[in-house]
Amino acid sequence: MDTVFPANSAEALAMLYLQNQDIKSLTPEQLADLYDETVNKIIERQLQIRRGKSSLPVLKGQGNR
Repeated sequence: MDTVFPANSAEALAMLYLQNQDIKSLTPEQLADLYDETVNKIIERQLQIRRGKSSLPVLKGQGNR
């Protein structure tokens, strides 16, 4: 079975975020840890938003999805 990266929006957002950070001094292990931490934070935030616990305003036309 072929795998595709990114597998989901959290992975895509984590990669986008890390591409815009200064990661030159990180070891491969530190980078892997930072990636996993970032994915987990994004997933947690997405869950908060989906559960209606977001402090973000709903954009016009995007309510009740």
